[in-house]
Amino acid sequence: VLLLKYGKLNSGHWKTIIVKNITEDLKYQKLIEQTEKYTIAGEFAATTIHEIKNSLTSIKGFIQLLQAKHKESSTYYETILDEVDRILALIKNYLGIVRSNEEGETEIDINGVINQYLLLFEAEAVRKKIKIEKRFGDVPPIKMDKNHLKQLILNVVQNSLHAIGENGKIILDTRYYTLKKRVVIRIVDNGGGIEKKYLKKVIEPLFTTKREGTGLGLAICKSIVELYNGDIKIFSKKGKGTLVKIILGER
Repeated sequence: VLLLKYGKLNSGHWKTIIVKNITEDLKYQKLIEQTEKYTIAGEFAATTIHEIKNSLTSIKGFIQLLQAKHKESSTYYETILDEVDRILALIKNYLGIVRSNEEGETEIDINGVINQYLLLFEAEAVRKKIKIEKRFGDVPPIKMDKNHLKQLILNVVQNSLHAIGENGKIILDTRYYTLKKRVVIRIVDNGGGIEKKYLKKVIEPLFTTKREGTGLGLAICKSIVELYNGDIKIFSKKGKGTLVKIILGER
């Protein structure tokens, strides 16, 4: 980006044109603005983290009591408890921005974890008559934090559910690229799509078009995939639906 300045010398017989390359200045300014957004996001999380943690700890205790009394529904209780533990882990490791947690990494079954986690959306999908179709490819176990994968699926699938009306459809497929050693998770919906002017902004921290949104979900997703040398790409057209591609590599 070039900045042009035009002026006359005092004599009036000569003119001056100053050309300055301000590309780096603009990049630096953008970095400052993004850092400020992350700081605000962190402060927002810090003000609520203590109370949320206390409430979740109480909820977890009551769920464990219910699980002991209703063993026939053990699978659902296990899923709920797993989700509570995930949120507690998120509170511990995040302040709006994800942090690296290599100690929590294990070899996980991508398809199995996703399949288990989709149970959390079952009730809402049934209520809205939304079909969630799974197309799992042959994906080998990969080393990553299970909570990171769950956070990715939570944010993207929840966004799809919010965007779809009754009788909508979500397709979730997984595949593995052997040569590049990349896992690709694709979530496709036939919802209302995203306006072109918003498409590049949806991953920015605190950007949201939803009244109840925080603007942190996709920003956290981007931070997570970057921990695994990956990327998140969003393709959408207003009125035509949205495709979110999550790419995960090795540490």
